[in-house]
Amino acid sequence: MPISPAVDWLGGYPGLTRREMSPDFIARFHAKYQKSNGCWLWQAGKYRRGYGMVCVGRTVDGRQHNSYAHRVAYVLAHGDIPPGLVVMHSCDVRDCVNPAHLSLGTQGDNIRDGVSRGRYRVGRPSKRKLTDAQIDHVRTSPDRGVALARRYGVSAACVSQIRRGLRRPV
Repeated sequence: MPISPAVDWLGGYPGLTRREMSPDFIARFHAKYQKSNGCWLWQAGKYRRGYGMVCVGRTVDGRQHNSYAHRVAYVLAHGDIPPGLVVMHSCDVRDCVNPAHLSLGTQGDNIRDGVSRGRYRVGRPSKRKLTDAQIDHVRTSPDRGVALARRYGVSAACVSQIRRGLRRPV
């Protein structure tokens, strides 16, 4: 199934629709997951972060195009994915392709859902090594940057950036 070379970086492409999927492709897709405890776990290739990956065709110039398996599962079960929406997992299992566990939402919805389930850190623990007084001393001191870095336990690059006003260590 040749596809257009214009693809989006989220793993799908604007033309991924149910009617463009051949019966052979659908049969191959359904042979690549295993049902387990409510989830249908993808058994074939995976992206680095654990999401299932499936080849949906080749571009006009012959390059293989992959998509997220859960996006394909959603299209097969529920229909096309409108532009600007993502497919979200209710089960928090990245390689799950069970259509009952998939729903549509915006990227904002997906992030809020992840935060509410504890999948994202909200805020960061403070990594500040220098107090405001030490920052002022770094900015005004005639000492060499290497000496100040050694004194305060930071890198020379950090001292340089502070002196040039590019950063306040976080």
